[in-house]
Amino acid sequence: MIFATMVYIGSTICMMHRERVLSLGELSCQICTGLLAGSEATFTGRAEILGDMQEALAMLEEAPGIRRLMPQVRLNLVACDETANTTSDVAAFPGRITLVEDKVKALTAPQFGASRHTATLVLWAKSIWPSVRSCIGISGRSEIVEAAERMGTLIIRLREPTSNPDEISKAAHKAAKLIGADVSTVAVHVPGGVGIEPILYLFGTSAPSLASTCISLSGEL
Repeated sequence: MIFATMVYIGSTICMMHRERVLSLGELSCQICTGLLAGSEATFTGRAEILGDMQEALAMLEEAPGIRRLMPQVRLNLVACDETANTTSDVAAFPGRITLVEDKVKALTAPQFGASRHTATLVLWAKSIWPSVRSCIGISGRSEIVEAAERMGTLIIRLREPTSNPDEISKAAHKAAKLIGADVSTVAVHVPGGVGIEPILYLFGTSAPSLASTCISLSGEL
């Protein structure tokens, strides 16, 4: 019963509903969330994550300076709760967060299981830093990394470029363990290479907290 109902909250049924009713693609529909959440902790947790994701998106949309942080692969924001074990337990925006007429925009509402790359990284980070619940991949240009360091962000710098999340986590693991578990905002910087742009992966306690960090970071540039 729990598995059957979970597909309603930010997953398969939501996607099918938006495909049938095109106007829902322009709305932050939370009907199923409201109906099904509240009586079961798993459903309530998923509902809260989706709500946080929508709040974070609204914050980013209202901050014009976020364009400065946009990588070529676009922003990928993910979030989960403390029980998340697989990428299916992590919420993300399908198609990522992009630019539409020079404005930050998500093409559809957040869904669970919509990311593999960044979802894999947040699960890894959560295993090292228990308070981590969210991750966002932004441009890793040198001026952005330097601004993040000025703001006090702890940054692990990888030596070799890679776009593989398992390789990223493996390369960062030793340094991450040395940082310790009591952190607020930490990051992993992946340098650019042939066919790979530099990316800065910011980790935080929630999607809205990361959105706030990004807004402050864009102001620091």
